[in-house]
Amino acid sequence: MAMKQRFGQYLREQHPRLWKAACVMRHGDLPAPAAEGPGGKAAAETAPRVSQATFLPALKMSPDYVLDVGVATGSPDLYKAFPASRLVLIDPQRGFETRLKYRPENPIIINKAIGAAEGEMVLHARLGHSSLHERTELTAKGETRDYKVEITTLDSVIDTLPPATSVGIKLDIEGHELEAIKGLERHLGRVQFIACEVSVMNRFVDGYTFADVVGLLDKKGFRLYAILNSPHPQRPLRFLDCLFLHRDAPQFG
Repeated sequence: MAMKQRFGQYLREQHPRLWKAACVMRHGDLPAPAAEGPGGKAAAETAPRVSQATFLPALKMSPDYVLDVGVATGSPDLYKAFPASRLVLIDPQRGFETRLKYRPENPIIINKAIGAAEGEMVLHARLGHSSLHERTELTAKGETRDYKVEITTLDSVIDTLPPATSVGIKLDIEGHELEAIKGLERHLGRVQFIACEVSVMNRFVDGYTFADVVGLLDKKGFRLYAILNSPHPQRPLRFLDCLFLHRDAPQFG
């Protein structure tokens, strides 16, 4: 069975409500039952295209603020998913706001990196592939410009927002996701969701494992709820875009 078909079967069996929502949002209805093959078994349905744009609106969440951590040129699916939320764009690259291809209305701009504690680190800057970590041979390509950047924490960013407001978080920071999550302690109760790119393969030297991220978020009260990207059937699974919700969120039933 092709990987895309296996992912469709996994999505249908493990997350049936979101699978149905994704089908309806993409196709207007659920796919027709698959025709039976020669062996009498129905072929697995092809998974609908999975993305932030298809899943996040189906959750019917409306945080007051959405933190886009690791902006690059912008995250259009995220911005479309939360049109009523104020966007906070956070990226350490010099002048990143001038390179935005997708710019939400009236964003808050923070030109810093996110980590476990306040301080400084060296950024290996290369547009959408900039990282605070040295890459392994698996993903090392292209020249980088290295320079020091200021580090702040998720707690410190949320400190600057009005009290009693809700927050959604997107993390795509090329190997530094685990450290960013460590810096979220005081405001866990205000966070509605965390959409996080999580490495599966060894993309960075001395990098975290997939289990490290899932385990840390579990300790902080968040459970893995859905996978937001469809693995390519002919490419290695280097990372997954994961959606984490509070363990007592109603979506878990």
